Amino acid sequence: MLKKVLIILALVIPTVFLCTILVMNQSNLGSNKDFEQKEYLVEGMTCKACEFKIKNTLNGKYVSVESVDFETKRIVLHLDPHKKNLALLNTDLVDQNYVLKKLPKKTLKVIDYNIKIN
Repeated sequence: MLKKVLIILALVIPTVFLCTILVMNQSNLGSNKDFEQKEYLVEGMTCKACEFKIKNTLNGKYVSVESVDFETKRIVLHLDPHKKNLALLNTDLVDQNYVLKKLPKKTLKVIDYNIKIN
């Protein structure tokens, strides 16, 4: 009799625990597969507190803020490109007077180009 009760408990307790975890995280299931990492410049940041304000404003269902750096004025986001784009992100930030811009393309500058043939 005791053996049967222990077997039933060994099956029921993990099942209830796992079902509870699934129900609690139901909104997150399958949401990260299309996310992309994007990096932008942030205009309007004047202090370290701005980092916190931007994180709280942008973190949501389709956007996850990985990092915000006041010194370099850069933000790294993981976002669903089908649900959020730069224009929608800026719409979310307009009340706080921040603007996200694409990073300038990196270019190479030729400083000296001497060619010698022996």
